[in-house]
Amino acid sequence: GYVPILEVARRCELPGPGSPTWPPPATEFQQRCATLQPTSFDIRGTHHGRPRRVVSPITLDEALQSRATLPEAQLIAGGTDLGVLWTKRREAAPVWIDLRRVAELQHISSTPADTEVVSTPPGTAGALQVGALVTWAELLRYCETCLPELARLLTRFGGPQIRAVGTVGGNLA
Repeated sequence: GYVPILEVARRCELPGPGSPTWPPPATEFQQRCATLQPTSFDIRGTHHGRPRRVVSPITLDEALQSRATLPEAQLIAGGTDLGVLWTKRREAAPVWIDLRRVAELQHISSTPADTEVVSTPPGTAGALQVGALVTWAELLRYCETCLPELARLLTRFGGPQIRAVGTVGGNLA
């Protein structure tokens, strides 16, 4: 997995006079990221001479529209499997729809077993509802207080790095 990192390092050049400072100071970097957070984007470019495109919606409606217009696109969130495809086989889909910022897919909730809630379907008392973009680490933290048995099981799923970015929906898909 380190070969791509080494290749990039070999290509790096020292900044010349008048070059912008990289990385920018932490506060400037945080400000730049904050301005991008509430904005959907569609970026096109090339990588190793091949056309690439990344669409990043921020609402479920935008994500569904992107999928309808780009059915060939690879859906990504945590990207744990895509990293392996790239580092081992140099494979990458030409179009990605990055779902990571779609808030409607990032929820976790549970219904107590002894309570029937009107808003839930019949027979779902005691149910755990997990959005597709919830990471395994987020689910583990949630379950530590309300479902400790499941939390213990989740500690066996992947390592800390995979749990930090791997999504429940991505692994099920």
